[in-house]
Amino acid sequence: MAKWKYDVDYYKLKDKQQNIHDMIDYKIDQCIKIFRWKGLPKTIPARSMELYAQCGGNLVVSDKYNGEDLYIYQGGLGGEPDQLYRPTIYTVANPHQRFDKQLTIDWDGTDDERDCVILLNDSMLRGLLPIHRKYATMVAENELSLQLSDILTRVPWALSAEDEATKASAEAFIQGIYTGDMSVITDGVFLEGVKEHALTNQGTNVLSALIQANQYLNSQWYNLIGLNSMANGTKKEAISESEEHMNDDVLKPLIDDMLECRQDFCDRVNKRYGTEWSVELNSSWRDNETEEAVAQVEEIGEVLEVIDPKTTAPAEETPEETQETTQEAEEAKEPEETPAEPEKKEDKSPEQLKEEFKELVEAIDEMANEQEEEEKPDEEDTDKENK
Repeated sequence: MAKWKYDVDYYKLKDKQQNIHDMIDYKIDQCIKIFRWKGLPKTIPARSMELYAQCGGNLVVSDKYNGEDLYIYQGGLGGEPDQLYRPTIYTVANPHQRFDKQLTIDWDGTDDERDCVILLNDSMLRGLLPIHRKYATMVAENELSLQLSDILTRVPWALSAEDEATKASAEAFIQGIYTGDMSVITDGVFLEGVKEHALTNQGTNVLSALIQANQYLNSQWYNLIGLNSMANGTKKEAISESEEHMNDDVLKPLIDDMLECRQDFCDRVNKRYGTEWSVELNSSWRDNETEEAVAQVEEIGEVLEVIDPKTTAPAEETPEETQETTQEAEEAKEPEETPAEPEKKEDKSPEQLKEEFKELVEAIDEMANEQEEEEKPDEEDTDKENK
């Protein structure tokens, strides 16, 4: 059976333009999974929606092609600005559909006389390509330096010989070391005729610095697109909890802005065309939000236990009650049955966890108010005694 043949050519790190292009493509592959769309028609794939928005910064949806189906287009903004200095015309040209037109933009989703509804990837319509270009360029330069430094570590020193005989002896000595054969130098001329020249004495330090710089650049890149990544992966000691969550605040702003822009777009499209589109975070981005909501709920539960232990601690039973309970349990004991499989707990969405979080906060406020009311009479009695 013939083996599968594939390209085994080495990766050309010196071709920086190709390396940057490859890194951007792989990063876009990851970012396309940030959001999960629901309710989209067959004419609008979620992949194309995210590709247009993240790479171009905006897109429009319209039914003007055939008057029935919805399609998305990417084009150019223009026209006379409205009262908020927003563009009013979106010029599109689709060769496959042979459809080119200047569509009027409906910013509110309520104007039937206009032609399309616009989606903003972010508030500034920039998309993610500027971020990808910046960090891909810096990482490509870093990896090229890392490769060159790695190669130079193979040659910490160089040998020079005064004549051919000494050169042959030096080459035989190095070949013996390479093959693992131990040899003994018996000629003093070899030691005097061969000179050693140190080429670098900081190879290890340079490699460590470049590796840390590479990790820092990649971590900043991931943080900007909402994924937590440690900047110094070479740290040997155990990291503290504060270090683990030190980047949490950096992860939210851009992804939250992109999510709000998409949710607003869904609301406007649903108003205009009577659809039921929705969007939410997906994959690791959704997991991060769920973990944060769970942590907040657990933290509030700990606060409640500190304020009023009775709310969480079970009531203690007296010895007599315990004995009576044991006797009743033995009398009512029934033949053992095969235990039923435990019911699987449904995973709560971030919205449900946030509602529980709000209820716990309200409970804390009520307990605090009750404690203040209970302390007021004691303060009045103390003032009377002092008088």
